Amino acid sequence: MLRLGNILLWMAAAIILCQARPNVKLHSLSSSGLRSDCATNVMRLSLDKALAVGNQLEVEAINGTKHILLTPSMAARCGYSMESDPWGNTRIYTSLMGCFVDNKASGASQGIWKMTFYTPEPVAMVLQEAEQAGYAAKTTSSRLVMRSPYNTAETYSEDVAAVPMEVFRVSAYYMAPQGLNVVNLAAACPKGGVLFTEEMISWHNPERLVTSYFLPLIFGLVVLPEETPFALPVDLQASLQDIVLPIMAGTCDQNHFHISVKFGSHGSNFKAIVGPRELTAEMAEDYNFYENGTHLSLSLPYTAKDAVFELLTAESVKSRIDLLLLDRANDWVLADLYLACYFPLKATECHPNGTMTAVAVKVESTRNLKPSQLTLKDQSCTPQFSDDRGAYFSFSVDTCGTTRTFFDNYMMYENEIRLSYNNAKAAANTSPVDPDYRQTISCFYVVNETQTVAFSAKPRTYEPAAEIGTGQLMVQMRLSQDPSYGLFYQAEDYPVVKYLQQPLYFEVELMHSTDPHLELIAENCWATLYEDRTSLPSWDIIVDGCENRNDSYATIFHPVVSDSKVLVPSHIKRFSVKMFTFTKDDEVLKDQIYVHCDAVICDTSSQADGSCRGQCVHPPGQSYSRPAGVKKERRSTDSPRQRQISSGAIILSDL
Repeated sequence: MLRLGNILLWMAAAIILCQARPNVKLHSLSSSGLRSDCATNVMRLSLDKALAVGNQLEVEAINGTKHILLTPSMAARCGYSMESDPWGNTRIYTSLMGCFVDNKASGASQGIWKMTFYTPEPVAMVLQEAEQAGYAAKTTSSRLVMRSPYNTAETYSEDVAAVPMEVFRVSAYYMAPQGLNVVNLAAACPKGGVLFTEEMISWHNPERLVTSYFLPLIFGLVVLPEETPFALPVDLQASLQDIVLPIMAGTCDQNHFHISVKFGSHGSNFKAIVGPRELTAEMAEDYNFYENGTHLSLSLPYTAKDAVFELLTAESVKSRIDLLLLDRANDWVLADLYLACYFPLKATECHPNGTMTAVAVKVESTRNLKPSQLTLKDQSCTPQFSDDRGAYFSFSVDTCGTTRTFFDNYMMYENEIRLSYNNAKAAANTSPVDPDYRQTISCFYVVNETQTVAFSAKPRTYEPAAEIGTGQLMVQMRLSQDPSYGLFYQAEDYPVVKYLQQPLYFEVELMHSTDPHLELIAENCWATLYEDRTSLPSWDIIVDGCENRNDSYATIFHPVVSDSKVLVPSHIKRFSVKMFTFTKDDEVLKDQIYVHCDAVICDTSSQADGSCRGQCVHPPGQSYSRPAGVKKERRSTDSPRQRQISSGAIILSDL
C-alpha cells in the first residue's frame, strides 16, 4: 500500500493558490513525477506512471492535525475522484468546494442558516442537523455546493424518460452582505447499473503500456552429417521509445486568451478541440493560429463563439475556453487545458441624466436561456439589443418598474433583469422547478448636496434702450437614447457605445427661434472614421436632403409633431441609421465613427428660396441617387444660411 498523505498535504496548499491565481497552471514538483494544475472548478494532481505502476493507492486528506482516509463512499460524498490514462499515469481530482479544502476567498458568505429538503415533501434542517445526516455544504462569495450520499432519507426515486433516477432537491438559505439569499439546487443520477454504490466507486484501469519486452529462447540445432544435437540459449529484447505527451499553457490579457502547445513525441499528429468544435482551417485563421514544428499557439477573444461565460460581476465577466488534444486513432485525451479569466466589463452604468444601462450575458449554467426573452421588472421593457450571447438594456430611472430607496445622503434606484415563467415562450425552454433568472441592477446618486452660487449687482445709471443688432442662428445635432427622442446623450456621455446594426437616432434642431416661416433642412450628412469632418474614409448618410440610395441600410426619416417639447416642428429634423464601422479587406479599421451634417435654414415664405421644397423633395424628373463612388463636394461655410454640425465619437461594442 502506498500512502500519499504528504502528497495530499501539498495538494491542499496548491488548491489555495488556485483560488488566488485562477489563470495560472502549476507544474510544481514535476521533476519528482508530480504535477498539479487547476481545471475550472477542480484541482488536479497528476502522478507519473513510475510512481503508480504496481501499487494500489491509498489517499489520505489532512484536516488540521488529523489524517482522514478517503474511502470510496467518502470520496463520492466529498468531491474526490481518481483515474488512469492509457499511458499509466494517474490523476487525482479534488473539487475546490470539496471536504477538507480550505477556501480563503475574501468576502465569503456569512453562513448557511437552514436547508429545506424535498422528499418530495419539504423537510427543514439547520446546517448541523444536515451534516449529522451525512450531507455536506460549502459556500464562498460566489458559489454554493451541496453533496448527498446515495439512498438517504431525503432523496427519492423518480422515473425520468423511463430511466429510474435518484433525485436530490434542496433549498439553501444563507446570509450574504446584502441580506438573506435563497438558492434552489437539484441533482438526479441513474440508479441501475451505475458505477456508484454506498460502499465504493468503481472505475476501469486500462492496461499499462510496457516499454521493454524480453523473450528467452533456446535454439535446438543438429550438426550434420554427425547428427550431433546442439543447444543455443538467446535472450531477445525489444524496446519502444517512451511516449512524451504534449504540454499546454495559457495566459490572458484584457481582451484575449493566449494558448501555447509544446509538441510531444508525436509532433502535431493530433486533433485539437476548441470548446465544442474541432479546430478547422477557418477557425485557425480567426484564432491567429501559428505553428513552427515544435510548438503551436492560439489567440482568441474572450467573446469568441467557442468560449463560455461562467460568471458576471459588477466590473467584469469570467470567460473560459477549453482545449483538448485527442489521439487521431482512438480519441484518447493527450492533453487538456481549461483556461478561465476575468475580463473587464461593466454590467451596469449609471448616467448623470438619470439613465441606466445594463448588460446581461448567458452564462454556462443557463445554456437554454434566450437573452431576447429577458425583461426588466416591467415586462414591456425589453432589450434594446440582444443576440445569442447576451442582452443590452437602456432605460430611465423613472420607468420599467425601477424602485427608489433613500440612504442618508444617497438615493438608490434598483431594477431586475429577469426571465419570468409566466412568459409562454420562456416556459417552453426552461424548467418550472428552477428559479426565475434574476440579475439585480442598481445605481446610487448623491442627494441633499449643497451647491453655493454667488452673484452681485451694480446700480443702473441709465435706462435700457433697444439697439438694432445682428445675431447668429444656432443649430445643434443630438443623439437620442431611444426612438421616442425623449432623452439625449450629453457631452459628458461621449464616447457612446453601440452594437453593430443598433439604430442611431439623430436630431438636428434650429435653436432659440420661434419664427414659423423658417425651416431647417438636413442637406448632407456623412460618417467618418476620424473627428475631422473632411477626413477619409467617409460614407454618405443623407445626400441632397434624401437618404443614400446606394446604402443597403437606408436612412429613415422620422416625423416631428408639435408637443410640449417641440414648439415649431419645421425647426427639427429627425432620422436614424444603423450602427456600422469602416472595414478594409474584411478587417475593422477602427471601432468608432463620427457623424457630420450640413444643415440649411430656409425661408418658407419666399418663393425664390428653392431650398425650401422640404426634406427630400425634388423637382419632377430629378434623381437624388448618386453614382457609386462619386462624392459630392462639401458646401462652403460662407453661406449665412448653412450650418455645419458634428456628433461625438460613437464606439462599436465588441460584446
